[in-house]
Amino acid sequence: VCLGTPMEFINKSTISSGFMTYFWDFDDGTTSDFEAPIHVFTSAGLYRVRLTCKSDLGILNDTVIDINVFEIPDIRFTVSNQCQGVAVNFNNTTTISSGTLTYDWAFGDGQKSTAQSPSHLYAQPGGYKVTLVASANGCQSTLTKNATQFARPKAAFTNSGDCSGKEVTFNNTSTIPLGEKVGTQWFYGDGDQGTQSIQKHIYINAGTMSVKLIAVSQFGCKDSLTKSLVIKPSPIADFTYDKICDVDPVNFSNTTTEPAGVAVIYNWEFGDGSVSTQKNPTHKYNTLGPKRITLMATGVNGCFTQIDKDVEVLVQPVAAFEVSNGCAGEQISFVNKSTV
Repeated sequence: VCLGTPMEFINKSTISSGFMTYFWDFDDGTTSDFEAPIHVFTSAGLYRVRLTCKSDLGILNDTVIDINVFEIPDIRFTVSNQCQGVAVNFNNTTTISSGTLTYDWAFGDGQKSTAQSPSHLYAQPGGYKVTLVASANGCQSTLTKNATQFARPKAAFTNSGDCSGKEVTFNNTSTIPLGEKVGTQWFYGDGDQGTQSIQKHIYINAGTMSVKLIAVSQFGCKDSLTKSLVIKPSPIADFTYDKICDVDPVNFSNTTTEPAGVAVIYNWEFGDGSVSTQKNPTHKYNTLGPKRITLMATGVNGCFTQIDKDVEVLVQPVAAFEVSNGCAGEQISFVNKSTV
C-alpha cells in the first residue's frame, strides 16, 4: 500500500457455531474492534498487522499479515523558460528515501519523455501545461506546472534618405507572434545609437554605414538585422553678404562646401520675390524692411542642403555737397547736403 492511502481489511474469519469478536493491532500504535476496518498508515515501513478473534466461549485465535507501506515520492521540479528556438529546461528534484524512481513527463504538446531532467523544444511559442508523474515501489506522485516558450521577434526595418547632413528615417517593421511588444535598439554605423521605433538620424559624413537593428521582446528574446547604407555627400550651403541697403546692389558671396567631384547647382531667393541661379549673385532691393534670404545648394547626386538668413534692408544715405570756386591761398567752403 502507498503511504496515505486508506487500506481496507477484509475479515475472512469463520466459526462453525456461535459468534466472534475482533481485535485488530495495526503495529503502529493503533487498534480497532471493527469486523472489517479501514486504516491509514501515517509513515512508511513494514507493519505486522495482527487480527485476534475471540469466540463467545472465550476461545482465541489470531493471524498476522505483513504489510509494506511504501513512501510516496516527494515530487518537485522547476521550469527554465526559454526563447523560441531554445529548448525549455526542466530540473527534476524529486526524492524518495528508498526504491528506484521512474519518471513520465507530458509536455502539453503531445510529446513525452522518461528522462529525469529533460529539455524540450516546442514547435510553437506559447504557454503549456507540463505534468510529471514520479513513481517508485508502485506509488506515484503527480505535479503540473506551466512552461513557456517565449516568442522571438523577427527583426526588419525600412529606411528612407541617403544624404549626409539630411535626416535619414529608420522605421522598425519587426514582427512577433502572440501580440507581444517589441523594443528597439539602433546602431547607425557612425557611433551613434537610438531606441525609438521610428528614428531620424543625420549623418555628418558620407560613406558606407553598417546599420544594425536589435529587436527585443518584453521577455528579453532578441533578433537582429544588419544592412549596408551608402550615404552620399551633400553640399553644405552657406553664404555671406556685404551691406544691405536700398540704393547700392548687395554682393552675395557663396561659401558653400562642395563635395569633391560633385557638381553643385544653386538657387537663391532674396525675400522680395526675386531669384537667381548664379553662384555669387548681386541683387538690388527696391523696398525697405525685413527679408529672408534662402540659398539651396543641390548636388548632381540629388543631395541638397538649404540655409536661411534674416536681414533688414535699411535706408542708404544720399551723399551730396556744395562748394564754390576760390582763389589759391583762400579758404573754400564745403556745404554737406547729404540726406537720409
